Amino acid sequence: MSASASASGERHEGAAGSSVFASWRLLRASSDVIGDHTAATFELLILEWQEERARLLRLLLLTVVATACVLLLIGFAGLFLLAAVWETPLRIPVAAALLVAFASGAWLSWHKARNVNVSGIRPFTTLREELAKDRALFQSQTHEVR
Repeated sequence: MSASASASGERHEGAAGSSVFASWRLLRASSDVIGDHTAATFELLILEWQEERARLLRLLLLTVVATACVLLLIGFAGLFLLAAVWETPLRIPVAAALLVAFASGAWLSWHKARNVNVSGIRPFTTLREELAKDRALFQSQTHEVR
């Protein structure tokens, strides 16, 4: 009986040892997969940030150029209009009208600029979608384990 008890004890210890090693291998494999997935997600974040940065810089450059052109156009149009009516009794009303028009345009532009959303573009959309998928997968797997 002692021989069979010692044999079953060795089998039990061997099974527990192999279970520990199997768990350790599974943990190492999981950590590698999680590490690779984290690295891929981080690369996606970097790529999307670079694309968003380039797009915003192009938008800023175009906005600065367009703003300069519009300001010059408005200024010269106002000067031309004043020069055209300078010798008439309408120069004061025209100057006042230009002042009101420029002030109204500035107010309207400021008001619109505060509420604008550039083309409805949501930055980092792909990354958000991937993180949402990862979260759903993780939650489904944790619910299966419980």
